[in-house]
Amino acid sequence: MKFIRFISLFILLTGCLGQPDCLITTTNLVKIAFKSGNNIRIIAFDEIAVSGLDKVYYQDVEVSAVQLPVNPQVTEMTFTFTFEGREETLTIGYETSVQIISVDCGAFTNYGNLSVISSTFVDSQVLVNQLSTNATVNIQISVD
Repeated sequence: MKFIRFISLFILLTGCLGQPDCLITTTNLVKIAFKSGNNIRIIAFDEIAVSGLDKVYYQDVEVSAVQLPVNPQVTEMTFTFTFEGREETLTIGYETSVQIISVDCGAFTNYGNLSVISSTFVDSQVLVNQLSTNATVNIQISVD
């Protein structure tokens, strides 16, 4: 009798494991951090413009990092940073792929192979080339 209870409990508990995990960690936000030398650099932005979007981001704020959207319909974006009486640009490239976890979870767009195509900053480097909610920084930019 105890064996039958154990088997029933086992089937009940393992039945939950057959359901897909709909936890999606991909994002359409690229995380950019600023530094000067080895130190974090806080910048007073006038604004940040994103190519193809009419919205202005980070207007009149002081931050050391930003999160800016990318467009799944294109493979590169240009960000224009206006601050401290100057204008700098950063153009990034990336690849998109649509992935399906299951019928219940649906589809999501994955952004990978992030690269810096061009930049007017002193130095720009990709630290994590996958856009993910788990990544703390995708691109680090040196600002004098």
